[in-house]
Amino acid sequence: MVPFVIESWIWFSCVMLIALSRFLSRYMALGKSLKHFQADEYVMLVVLCFYTTLIVTINIVANSSSNLLPPGYDTSHITAEDRRQRVYGSKLVLVVEESQCVTIWGAKACLLIMYLRLTTMRKENIAIKVLAGYVAGTFVLMEILYLGVWCRPFSNYWALPTPNPQCDAATNHLITNAVFNLTSDIAMLAIGLPMFLRLTMPWTKKVPLIGIFSLGVFVIVAAIMNKVYSFGSPFGSEWVYWYVRESSTALIVANLPFIWLLYRKLFGITGTGDTRMGSLHHTISMGTTRGRRATVDPIEGRKMSDGTDPDLEATKPLDRMRTHSGSMTFEEMLRAERVVSVGEKPATPYTHPALFYGSGARKNTRAESPLEHAILRDSLEQDTVRRGSEVEHQYARTPASSQATGSQKSPSSFA
Repeated sequence: MVPFVIESWIWFSCVMLIALSRFLSRYMALGKSLKHFQADEYVMLVVLCFYTTLIVTINIVANSSSNLLPPGYDTSHITAEDRRQRVYGSKLVLVVEESQCVTIWGAKACLLIMYLRLTTMRKENIAIKVLAGYVAGTFVLMEILYLGVWCRPFSNYWALPTPNPQCDAATNHLITNAVFNLTSDIAMLAIGLPMFLRLTMPWTKKVPLIGIFSLGVFVIVAAIMNKVYSFGSPFGSEWVYWYVRESSTALIVANLPFIWLLYRKLFGITGTGDTRMGSLHHTISMGTTRGRRATVDPIEGRKMSDGTDPDLEATKPLDRMRTHSGSMTFEEMLRAERVVSVGEKPATPYTHPALFYGSGARKNTRAESPLEHAILRDSLEQDTVRRGSEVEHQYARTPASSQATGSQKSPSSFA
């Protein structure tokens, strides 16, 4: 087995590299301005601080003693120095447990914030809000029980010996933590994976997305294993491995979806593949639109031009949408998929003539998004050409006698 100090710092290095890549990618995508960072970025910064505390303290705890003593242990032989070290180790166990809880639930919070942005116009949005309430409620309840109920007075957490087994073994807390943690993880997978499976995109793009969130299965396995060793081998060191593995994998899952922009820029990777709107042969530019002032979409975090780009105006509307659809992160793909679904079958003069040519033609009272406007405009252009062609074809088949201006059929012709 790899020494714990080596494995733990390898995990830490991987998490920090991926987290740094996430922040750099978001910095590039959001207009190279920190003020445009979204809520999950700030939550992740706080979570990384607790994760760093976890890695540092758990390496100390792995080589320290605590007030958790074997049954029948004679405390009369404990020296003053040993007592001081055990009290110090017991306090660090408390820090490790709190840091791990905040890290795990913070990673859940980041994913749920992202889920809420993804499902703004989807039926899963209500389920995500309910799940977010459950995650927040279980965290608050778990903290109240751990810090204020299971072990009273609070100083018994490092008392030697402690009169309450909940102050050293923390059995009730571990059971509560396992139930709340596993149920919320399973619910997140149950809602998230089907949503990604329904995406209309090539499997070459879909499989990596599903793979990222399938790492959540490993997070669940790690959560089970750390509780198995915490209950089965409380005096062993195996539980510390699984604490680090669970926390590290959870943070990797929460950060991986946002790192692609940076590595596309570094390695010159462009996105390819087909969606409903056609081939994605272009890489979207996250920088400032040439010659134009730019703003940031508060929901997507995508930079949008507030003016008309001459280069984009020279292309067809659907080509313009394809340009904005290529090489996106999975979050941007899903949101673009939602817009495509909304505008997939727009009302046009060809399909709904009464809406456009009738005396009671409906007025559009809802402001169209740029992508929906592009789709509708392209459809109008195509339908106009199609209808014109059909009229010309029908006119060509009409007898010459019927084409004369003002010509009328005689009554005998109806006989």
